[in-house]
Amino acid sequence: STDHQTILKSSVSPFASSLHYGIQCFEGLKAYKNEKGEIRLFRPECNALRLKRSSNRLSLPDFDGEELVKLIEQFVLTEQRWIPPIS
Repeated sequence: STDHQTILKSSVSPFASSLHYGIQCFEGLKAYKNEKGEIRLFRPECNALRLKRSSNRLSLPDFDGEELVKLIEQFVLTEQRWIPPIS
């Protein structure tokens, strides 16, 4: 038998994104600075392809991987102050 009291006492933060969007898909992409201070992305095309595959498996809408990489490049330039210097 299921203990309904235990189930009812379970809590999830109302800010959990899964409550808002239902299905999630994550692909990590790394941005770093080289010795000259230039911003580099590590294989963004591969990340976009993996994200497309994962999204497809979850029945999420398809997207243009090349456009995603362009958007990410613009975003990284906008938020470059958060990329740590090379150590």
